[in-house]
Amino acid sequence: MTKLGMVSEETNELIEKIIRENNLDNYINIKAYAVNKGREVIKIKKANPIEGELTKDEQTVFVIVYEEAFERLTDNYQEILMRDVLNNIQYNPENGKITIGAPRITVTTWGLQKYGEDLLNAAESAVLALEQIDEEKKERKRAESENKKTKKN
Repeated sequence: MTKLGMVSEETNELIEKIIRENNLDNYINIKAYAVNKGREVIKIKKANPIEGELTKDEQTVFVIVYEEAFERLTDNYQEILMRDVLNNIQYNPENGKITIGAPRITVTTWGLQKYGEDLLNAAESAVLALEQIDEEKKERKRAESENKKTKKN
């Protein structure tokens, strides 16, 4: 069974530094925890309604770090990975909503060895395509709702 604990002071300072730099510290509450095993080195999760009730704050985001693996990385790699993960947290001040995520495509180490930078470029292009499709869908919905409003008038 995975045990939750507190992250090391260094890890906590890194998380706080990145959150401050992204100006998220004014809007969301970050709770960082260490786990003793896992398949991901760093994972972020928005508090669900029950967790929000327990933390007394629905604007809570959990950062879960598999510290044994995280601490084996160089300081530079730790910061790069943490920034990459935490940059997925977005806060919309207009509606007070937290969203987590950017489309992710997993690449394999085998693929990186074989295709190198081409695989990363292909994955990035795929992510951009997903984002474009999402934007196009949002734009279509906006246009449809505007058309309905104009027809009613």
